[in-house]
Amino acid sequence: MDDYLAKPVKQKDLGDTIAKWIPSQSIPHEPKAPVLLDTREPGHECVDAVVLTELRELDASGSLLSTLITHFLENVPTRLAALQDALQQGDGPALARVAHELTGVSGNLGAQHMRHLSVDLQALGKAKDLTKAGALLAQLVSEFELVRQSLKAEQATIAQDTLAENT
Repeated sequence: MDDYLAKPVKQKDLGDTIAKWIPSQSIPHEPKAPVLLDTREPGHECVDAVVLTELRELDASGSLLSTLITHFLENVPTRLAALQDALQQGDGPALARVAHELTGVSGNLGAQHMRHLSVDLQALGKAKDLTKAGALLAQLVSEFELVRQSLKAEQATIAQDTLAENT
């Protein structure tokens, strides 16, 4: 195959691309709706259910999504600590670099508010204007806690679904 798909990859786009190159194949899938912990105000999800559904569609077993969640939950605290260190040292470029990393990983898992806060922190770091960075970082830490709870609930659902399928 010689083609290209932009991230984040969506099941429909992947299926269409594969079908283009192997027209006789069909991509069966029966996606399960993610379960999200509702800890936010109405109309504000800490994790975008559509993004989680699309990630689940890539691997019906849920293993891929569960692995992505595990990596996210293991790595974000280290990045948050690095942001705090950069802020304490007044290191705008380091703040911008780590915030950029968080922007990508947050967006990939549908943590849109985390992504927006990371974009704002990145901009402050690039501008070397850290006056508002402390408040943004505090919001980011709080948002991560909500996202963590939601993603842990999603992982529990995946584990229950896997157990149910194997019994």
